[in-house]
Amino acid sequence: HVVRDQAHYPNIFVFEIARRLGLPTVAFRPARVYLNGQPRGIYVLTERVMPDGWGLTHFGDNDFFMYVYKGETKQPSRDAHTALEEWVEENQPLTMERAAERIDVANLTRHLFTVMFCFTTDWAQGASMLDRDHADPKWFWMHWDMDQSFYLRGSNRL
Repeated sequence: HVVRDQAHYPNIFVFEIARRLGLPTVAFRPARVYLNGQPRGIYVLTERVMPDGWGLTHFGDNDFFMYVYKGETKQPSRDAHTALEEWVEENQPLTMERAAERIDVANLTRHLFTVMFCFTTDWAQGASMLDRDHADPKWFWMHWDMDQSFYLRGSNRL
C-alpha cells in the first residue's frame, strides 16, 4: 500500500461515490498514523495498482490489458488500446450501439459522471482495462488517484 497524506485528500470520498455507482476502484483504508509515539494525522492507505498481479486479486486471472493514463503501460496493453483508438476513428460517427460492441458504455458513463460530479480537475488518473478472460470482453474504466477532486473555480476546495 501507498500512504498518502489525508489533509485535503478527497480520494476516499470519490472512491466511495464511484463504488456506489458500481465502478471499480482501488482498495483503500483510512489510518491514524503515529511516528515515534507522536500523532502525524490521518492518512489513507491505498492499493498500488500494477498490471502484474492486480488481475489475480480483482479478476481471478492475469489475462487482461491495462492502459494506464499516467504511468507505465506495458507494450501488449498499449497495442490493444491503440487498436481500440483506431477502431473508434474508423467507426465515425460513433453511435452508442456501435461503441457498446467494444466498450462498457454504462461503466464509461459512470466513470465520467464521477469525474464531473466530484469536480475532478485532473481526471486522467486511472486506467482503462479489458479482461480478455470475460465471456464478452469490453473496455472499462477504473479510478485510483482522484486527489484533484472537489475544486471549484476561484477556490482551493469545495
